[in-house]
Amino acid sequence: MLIAQLSDCHITASGMAYGQAHTTQALDNAVTYLNTLVPSPDMVLLTGDIADHGQPGEYAVAASLLDRLKAPFLLVPGNHDQREPLREAFPGHSYLHKSPIGTPVRYVEESLPVKLVGLDTSRPGCHGGGLASDDLDWLEQHLSDGRPSLVFMHHPPFKVGIGNMDEDGFEGAEALESVLKRSENVVRLCCGHM
Repeated sequence: MLIAQLSDCHITASGMAYGQAHTTQALDNAVTYLNTLVPSPDMVLLTGDIADHGQPGEYAVAASLLDRLKAPFLLVPGNHDQREPLREAFPGHSYLHKSPIGTPVRYVEESLPVKLVGLDTSRPGCHGGGLASDDLDWLEQHLSDGRPSLVFMHHPPFKVGIGNMDEDGFEGAEALESVLKRSENVVRLCCGHM
């Protein structure tokens, strides 16, 4: 089984983020590369910041590129994303629509030998991330079957050594750590943001 991860695409209307990063070309290159892999990935995880400003046009560009992937893909939002425009840009991704409008995206994909658990760690209006107690309760419930699981989300729940990133840290990190320690079936935690 092969799982690929893409993160922090930061797609913009101009094709360039921060005045120097050719993000549209970078995502196009990544999709082209993933499509050449033999064997092909069984799944591609996108761990947030799909768009740089959360605008519908940015998501339209991202969707047109990602829809070229031969492998199926799953998304979770990051702090630059806006949940509703993200959901609208990927109407065929029913898992994005399971959570009520205005609430964090969270879901489980069970089609592979390892269960994939997607969590939305974005906090509207904040750069940093976190998980609320109901997210943690939901996570623990979905890990309780003992099946090998991979949890993926945008924000890392630990300090990374980059000052401005660590200043606005992860709310609920200790509680998440406790859930993960009790769930010995978690084989990986995949994050973006950095």
